[in-house]
Amino acid sequence: LTGLTRMVAVVAGGYTPRCLLNVMLLDKVTPLLKDIGAPEGSESPRPRKVRPIEGKDTLRKLSTRVAYEMQKDDIAQALRPYQMAVGVPGGAEVMSKAAADAFDLAIIKIDGTSAFNLQDRRVAFQTMYRVAPLTAIALGQFYQKTSEKLIQVGDHYQSVFVHTGWEQGDPGAPPGFSFGMDVSLRQLASWLETSLATNMGPHMRDNYRLWSYLDDLAIAVPASMVNHTMHYATAALEKSGYTVNWGKLEIYAKVSPPRWLPDPLRDEAPEAHRNVPDWTPKWTT
Repeated sequence: LTGLTRMVAVVAGGYTPRCLLNVMLLDKVTPLLKDIGAPEGSESPRPRKVRPIEGKDTLRKLSTRVAYEMQKDDIAQALRPYQMAVGVPGGAEVMSKAAADAFDLAIIKIDGTSAFNLQDRRVAFQTMYRVAPLTAIALGQFYQKTSEKLIQVGDHYQSVFVHTGWEQGDPGAPPGFSFGMDVSLRQLASWLETSLATNMGPHMRDNYRLWSYLDDLAIAVPASMVNHTMHYATAALEKSGYTVNWGKLEIYAKVSPPRWLPDPLRDEAPEAHRNVPDWTPKWTT
């Protein structure tokens, strides 16, 4: 037990021996099928997709957990008020109730395409080293370099080299991912405040809500601002490597939003213009 404790302290402190680090970076990845809709046998069954699951070794889990636990209060404070997954007890329920209370606004629910696996780690570490240096040092050993994964294909394994995203099962992955998302969320909030003040008057500057539970994002804005918001959200999320999954987009509004426009930011903020598909079929009363 004493030896294990010392080794965990060494790894958590960022001094993992090179021979051990190389072993810890080499993971076997098992592709598991994930249900994405109605199960087989129902009237409208949907196909299943593959999600990579990695078995992190116990030493690495303990080490990243130790570093995070030492700074979790600082991390939670830094990620407020937008992130509900880190440092917020019952964060998913809090997010759901907050969205229900904002139903006088149009609510846009956004999901990412493999967002957890494709985030630009560099964006996250820029903030993490400033806010939580111990956590950044521990995670940096594993995420600030390219790592090799062994993907199971039938009875054999194939090597894949990865330099983006965060790994399932790593206790340090949720805060790491959240730091990257926070950069995008704060950019989005800044753009929304300016746009609301410009289009609806200074008194409407704060008339929006923004919540995130890891890669699940909810935005509440006046219905008339849905066009603007879709472009601002797409551009802001790109800053951390997040790509919107348009197939899972959901929009709820009591009042019908204006019709879809291909370029509502032409004069207001051309730098934030993106190719946003027609979201009209996603709107639900």
